Amino acid sequence: MIDKDIYTIELIEKYEKLLLRNNNSYKYVLGLSILMIKPKSRIIKFEEIADKVVDIYFRNIFKYNLIEHNKNQPTKVQQDMKIYFDTYGYKNYLTNLDKENIIKLIVQNKNNGFFKYVLPCFTGAKKNDKGQYIYPAIGENEFFYYDLNKEVMVLSDEFLYIINQNQSKLKAITIKKYTEYLEKRNPNNKNISEILNYY
Repeated sequence: MIDKDIYTIELIEKYEKLLLRNNNSYKYVLGLSILMIKPKSRIIKFEEIADKVVDIYFRNIFKYNLIEHNKNQPTKVQQDMKIYFDTYGYKNYLTNLDKENIIKLIVQNKNNGFFKYVLPCFTGAKKNDKGQYIYPAIGENEFFYYDLNKEVMVLSDEFLYIINQNQSKLKAITIKKYTEYLEKRNPNNKNISEILNYY
């Protein structure tokens, strides 16, 4: 029991550490999405994750005009949403059909979008001999295994355990780090903490 408790503390600390120094909000949104799902089993389909990702990004970007990225390159999800709205028209809310279609777009764009970049880089991006980042279609870390082709994430037993035992703590860590990240990119917005505490 003591060993498990020590490992739990270590994994929570590693989770908090990986939320530092990010160029975009992908990791925060992925972590928050997993916590919002409240998984009961290890297997999570990309559709389930994309459902929460759409909720978070639509609310943050389109409702509250928050900048979620560095420099002039919007997140891939924001780009996917813009493509959809340019085609079907923008409203200040999402219908069920809008949401279904955007979820499909994000999942279909798995090889050049949100999932391609955030899953391999969750615990640190690897580089090839030329110093370029690599994004394998299948990978594994201490938190999960993923397969872009099968459109699935499989949580490690340990990560599922700490989610179930420490849900509120993990969410508080995620919201805190996400808030700090957004405050740097949105210095004139004083309501970021309130916006994110909604989740």
